[in-house]
Amino acid sequence: MNEQELVEAFGKRIGLPGLSLGDEQCCAVTFDQDEVIIDHENNHLFLFSELGSASGHEKLYTTMLEANHLGQSSGFGSIGLDPERGCFTLTRVLVGPYDLKLFTEQVSLFVKNVRYWKRYLTEN
Repeated sequence: MNEQELVEAFGKRIGLPGLSLGDEQCCAVTFDQDEVIIDHENNHLFLFSELGSASGHEKLYTTMLEANHLGQSSGFGSIGLDPERGCFTLTRVLVGPYDLKLFTEQVSLFVKNVRYWKRYLTEN
């Protein structure tokens, strides 16, 4: 299954039959209030989400870097800082071969981690 077919099958599974990577090779899906961007580049799929403003959270940089270490608290993703938007981000790179069941599980884990870090930023 190629990346386009995977995203289309995923869309059907979650009740969004029109979901597609489109001409720009990306799409966005919102789970409740959590937007996840699915991007296809260089035979990889990227899951990307903004976590919240970095302003005033400089003291959390160490915690977030520790979370990145071996992906232990980032769901095997990478927490980053978008300097243009001034926000923390979570990104996960997925490498094929692709399977709908595994992709669905990985997106679910990604969303759980997005929610965890958004809550963490709000509380700290």
